[in-house]
Amino acid sequence: MNYFYITLGLLCLMLGGDWLVKGAVALARRLNMPVLLIGITVIGFGTSLPELLVCITAHMHDQANLAIGSIIGSNITNLLLILGTSAAIYPLTSNKKIVLRDGGTLVFAYLIFIYYGYIGIISRLSGTLFFCGLLIYLTYCYYTAKHDPKPIGFSEYDDDKAITSIKSFSLIIIGFCTLIFGAKILISGATAVALQLGLSEAVIGLSIVALGTSLPELAAGIIAAARKQTDIAIGNAIGSCIFNTLGMLGITAMIKPLPIAIDFLHYDLWIMLSITICLLLLLITDWQLSRKEGLFCVMLYGIYIYWLALIA
Repeated sequence: MNYFYITLGLLCLMLGGDWLVKGAVALARRLNMPVLLIGITVIGFGTSLPELLVCITAHMHDQANLAIGSIIGSNITNLLLILGTSAAIYPLTSNKKIVLRDGGTLVFAYLIFIYYGYIGIISRLSGTLFFCGLLIYLTYCYYTAKHDPKPIGFSEYDDDKAITSIKSFSLIIIGFCTLIFGAKILISGATAVALQLGLSEAVIGLSIVALGTSLPELAAGIIAAARKQTDIAIGNAIGSCIFNTLGMLGITAMIKPLPIAIDFLHYDLWIMLSITICLLLLLITDWQLSRKEGLFCVMLYGIYIYWLALIA
């Protein structure tokens, strides 16, 4: 049954990702908004819902290490596996807005995350500040997008402009539901195997749960790259990381103060920050992430997972 769950989950992820991207691009056209903004908000945050549910559930069951590990692991997966795989399919063209505004916001959020790692706990008040930071970022994104001279990121190869607004919303909702269902049954099968192998709570969060809950982003990124919607592919990954750090940490801590184990400061938090800075530097090079660079990122992710297996 675990193999059946994995197969059905993968199928749902691919179908849901296609519907979600198609609906989001059509919605951006109808609202005359940049696809980059849709990628960061509608897709980037929407596909992070599985991580949010896992994080809150784990924390409510006093599994804080699993919650923190899933956030860190998901961010590393977003940047290495998802962006890398998307770039391997089709080179991802970046722009200064992504690197300076969104990339800078992400690095700043990571530094705050590390700061609270030294404190050892995120209180309810601090969680509220995290969430307020997310709202400020979203407001700024919307303001700058509305003042762009023209929408960016549309591909001449699609016919999404012909899709009506009702159909666009329907595709987005159906896509979300299909992605969440696919991720849930896939995680169920993968977690059962992980428990049989005797992996620790933190390692399961950093690897199995992080990868499983990131599958909606991976599916959306692959479909976006295949449809040559590079702004959606990049915005999806970076937007998910920002939501994971500011939104998930904030919401989870607002429900119940969230302790951060000192072990995460030994390697994981610093690995997450280093990967982000290096990837932003790659995006600055010729303002794109090439196929070779994408494959290199995927290789690094494989090394990271192998390293986790060694220390498990």
